[in-house]
Amino acid sequence: MRLLFATDLHQAQASATAFSTRLSGADLLVLGGDLTLYGGASDAKRVVESFDHAGVEWLAVPGNTDLDEVSTWLTDKGRNLHGRGVRRGRVGLVGCGGSNRTPLFTPNELTEDEIDAALRGGLAELDRSELDALVVVSHVPPKDTVADRLFSGEHVGSTALRRFIEEVRPDLCLCGHIHESVGADHLGPTLVCNPGALSHRRFADVSLADEGMTCRIMTVELGAAQRVREEVVGAFLKLKGYAAWRISPQGLAVVENRTSPS
Repeated sequence: MRLLFATDLHQAQASATAFSTRLSGADLLVLGGDLTLYGGASDAKRVVESFDHAGVEWLAVPGNTDLDEVSTWLTDKGRNLHGRGVRRGRVGLVGCGGSNRTPLFTPNELTEDEIDAALRGGLAELDRSELDALVVVSHVPPKDTVADRLFSGEHVGSTALRRFIEEVRPDLCLCGHIHESVGADHLGPTLVCNPGALSHRRFADVSLADEGMTCRIMTVELGAAQRVREEVVGAFLKLKGYAAWRISPQGLAVVENRTSPS
């Protein structure tokens, strides 16, 4: 199986369209969340439109900057991998969207217990004796790896995801969320890969074959003018979207629930 993985699209339309030209020959496309910048279903639909036109099957988990309606839309389309276990041939995929807690109170943040429950719920839907490979797809990376390190050096990944990987020992964990932490690492036999954000024109090309697994971090090309325009538009959408989220009833409720004494 040839699987392509892209994450943190953040409404980067030009990068998504350029990436869609690389889908030929892929058996499956998996999206690792943050389709939008604090956007809803209409924003997510626009950024993946070129993938639908490419004719490749795709699945996705929502990210922490996707509003709840993105997850609902993915479920309605039969493409939501969060909390699910999906088999394609002899490859199984388990998904977890959102992120662990952040200081920004973003729309889709989970407790470590909720991350654990989503992963184990998906695993329960699979029979590993029928699989040649098990792939975990998580928006957030596991804690204390090359995939979860901020520019400051702080590791901010999920402890629940790390425990799950150490216990279950999947073949591969594909993740994102931390744009600057591009790279691959191992937790025991599990390869952990954060290819970086598709909004920064990066993705992963994975081959799962009898002779072994390869995972390559790749890039798509954009002209200089397109890159500048996309970065400017992305910065504007991020500021606008975050401000609107934080003053919305839902955003205010998240802050109140997490800062009020229990």
